[in-house]
Amino acid sequence: MYRIAQEALTNVLKHGGGAAVVRVDNDGRAVGLEISDDGSGSAAALAGTGSGEGNGLDGMRERAALYGGALTAGPRPEGGWRVHAVLPLVSSDAVAPN
Repeated sequence: MYRIAQEALTNVLKHGGGAAVVRVDNDGRAVGLEISDDGSGSAAALAGTGSGEGNGLDGMRERAALYGGALTAGPRPEGGWRVHAVLPLVSSDAVAPN
């Protein structure tokens, strides 16, 4: 989760005007992470391309999938950009991949 947050916040610093809201939730089954910018940068600029599919997003999605989770990212209707990741919690006897 740390690396996903780091990449999303780096994108905010590079393209989103530098202001972000970070929210972390834990419902006992999964941990959710949401990072959204304040809307001062363009949605296309935040992704690094006009298509909204920069390499950073692909890497975040791959990292989430590696741990059995999912990641979505895209422009917010009210402006700005949002990254949302959900990773399942693992039992104490499970071994996480390196």
